[in-house]
Amino acid sequence: MKEWGINIAKVDGTREKDLADEYGVIGWPTFKMFRKGRVYKYDGPREKDNIVTFMKQQFKSPSEEKLTRLGLVNNMDRLEATIVGFFKGSAAQHSDFFDEYIVAANEMRGTFQFLHTFSEEYSNQKSSATYKEIVSFIKKSSIPLVGQRTKKNLFKYAPRPLVVIYYDVNYDHQYVVEVAKEYKSSNLRFAISNEEEFADEIKGLGLEDSGEDVAIGCYSDKQKFKYKLDGDFESENLSNFIILLRSDGCLVKNLVANNYDDEIHKIKKDAVIFFHAPWCGHCKDLDPVFKKVAKKISANNENIIFGKMNGESNDIPYILFFVSAYEKFDPVLFRGDRNYKSIRDWVNRHSSIFLTEEERTGHEAIEDDEIENPAQGTRESNNKEEPEKTKDEL
Repeated sequence: MKEWGINIAKVDGTREKDLADEYGVIGWPTFKMFRKGRVYKYDGPREKDNIVTFMKQQFKSPSEEKLTRLGLVNNMDRLEATIVGFFKGSAAQHSDFFDEYIVAANEMRGTFQFLHTFSEEYSNQKSSATYKEIVSFIKKSSIPLVGQRTKKNLFKYAPRPLVVIYYDVNYDHQYVVEVAKEYKSSNLRFAISNEEEFADEIKGLGLEDSGEDVAIGCYSDKQKFKYKLDGDFESENLSNFIILLRSDGCLVKNLVANNYDDEIHKIKKDAVIFFHAPWCGHCKDLDPVFKKVAKKISANNENIIFGKMNGESNDIPYILFFVSAYEKFDPVLFRGDRNYKSIRDWVNRHSSIFLTEEERTGHEAIEDDEIENPAQGTRESNNKEEPEKTKDEL
């Protein structure tokens, strides 16, 4: 590789520990590439001849210069996004922005096709963007509004939150596009995936036996949520599902008749269920308190499910039930004040798997931002003492 101007060096990481730590080396052997003082990850082969071939490719510019519009068009990738940079000057005399573009292209080499051209036509175009900003722009802009997600391009759909619609055959994704347009300016991404290719994900969502042509999953950084279709898939179904997840911060599950058994009875976790009615003023007052409790407790305890269910059709008053993981058909009715501390302490006292003695007994220190609404007690009782159990079945 010497004839190509590529130098090779080796370092004993056990002796040069500071140097190894500086570049994040934790195992041996580790290869790193350096270009003009910048370090890049080496993800090439480890055999001698293959290393030589790989490094000769790396020696070339990550972006090809094209002199004409036809040259640009003919070299664009027909299936994936192509990144094209337009710059003033020439390869010999160019701006710092072009240098940052090349660094970004090296960073994403092999992921996208990079092209560039120089022309005085773009002399008014100036930018002080860094290579990190260029990489961020490419990652965000290269994904279609509703992309085709496959096993080969999973890395493009790594950022969360992500909504995935799993389909069978001949699926028209126009319904998804209509909803995705509403969230174009947000960080929410949409993708469609073949259900056979991603059978493992569908099983992980518990939708392998749904019997529907379409399955929907929503993935956040730490959680995943499923939408169980009841009838034909329409834009309105998907839109309502996303509105609920965004408003609840993906912490409060929406419970309906056809998912209650799967989400509550079949899951070996405690559950806190808020039965509400859309027209109920007390329910609207309690809703932000309930979400705050869900956010606080879910951050430290993954063994409690928080759910909301419209009780209007079943003539159920606005109430809270605690359903133990071990006594699914013997729920506990909440009878305390409808404020943050009362509800939080009530949940912690009844949790099958509690965190600390202070949380379990309700003696946790009061937080500065606690919601203390001067609301009245529930319809059942204004008594703050907790009953032993109620025998009402859900």
